[in-house]
Amino acid sequence: MSSKDRIAKLRGLLSWQDELSPFSPLIASVGRTNAGQLSPDAAVCFDANVYLNLGKGSRSTELIDYFGGRHMGPLLVPHQVLLELWNNHLGSIEVFTSRLQKQVGELSKTIEEIDAGYSTLREGARALVDQFHKEHGHIFSETTRTDLLALLEMLNRKAIASQVDRSIFSDLAVSRKRTKMPPGFKDEGDGDFFVWVKLMNGLLLLSKLRYSLIGCFL
Repeated sequence: MSSKDRIAKLRGLLSWQDELSPFSPLIASVGRTNAGQLSPDAAVCFDANVYLNLGKGSRSTELIDYFGGRHMGPLLVPHQVLLELWNNHLGSIEVFTSRLQKQVGELSKTIEEIDAGYSTLREGARALVDQFHKEHGHIFSETTRTDLLALLEMLNRKAIASQVDRSIFSDLAVSRKRTKMPPGFKDEGDGDFFVWVKLMNGLLLLSKLRYSLIGCFL
């Protein structure tokens, strides 16, 4: 399939010009019968949130170990996912991480200085800081950067990147948002929509490369 034919196919699917069964995706979404079962031959695409939550426990190590060697199916990486990773992590979190770490440390010190007569206040403040560390403390760890780098290097070796000209599909993004057609119409911008466009483009690329797919997990 040529690039021109691939674009035409994508526009036909996204604009519903091509005939599609409206029931199959609804049944799959409601039923989720195989949601917890990942075939070793399935195509896999990570959303940006997977990368943003790296560093919690052994998750990144397990991902690198499995997808770097044991998983036989292709890994798809839409360029939109990498863009969101940059904007939400490397381009923003990294900027204020050190300042936030210092301020949280100063807050913890201040909490410990609260008079014993206000023990309820002190314990409540401690609980809030502990909860913050539990949910977000990984951003302060150098291990997070190391794990993220290792995962990106693995994807660089194994993944198939998918990119499309956004201007070709921008009218469809506007139309689908106006008619509240998922995916992506609730997104403030068009990022979710273009993740799906590039995912679908990647699947068409795989068919060109003669991959035999039994399913795709996002």
